[in-house]
Amino acid sequence: MAPQTSIPVSANILGTIGTIFWCIQLIPQVWYNWRKKKTDGLPGLMMFLWAICAVPLGVYVIVQNFNLPIQIQPQIFCVLALTSWAQILIYNK
Repeated sequence: MAPQTSIPVSANILGTIGTIFWCIQLIPQVWYNWRKKKTDGLPGLMMFLWAICAVPLGVYVIVQNFNLPIQIQPQIFCVLALTSWAQILIYNK
């Protein structure tokens, strides 16, 4: 697939909305873990796999020259997944 050369305004708007919704899904979990200092029922392997999967996705969307919100989406998601995974490692000692 060839990289995109022109990106319509609607793609930027929908990409921004998608980035916001996709990235904020882990914020309540990170906040809850931090407040309660426990991660019961949250699988560490899932968080780790989510973080790992964000790396090739991030590379792909940058190489394909997708719109900017879609390019930063995997990086933000990776940071939040790694944060949640670190909480699992720390709070489940």
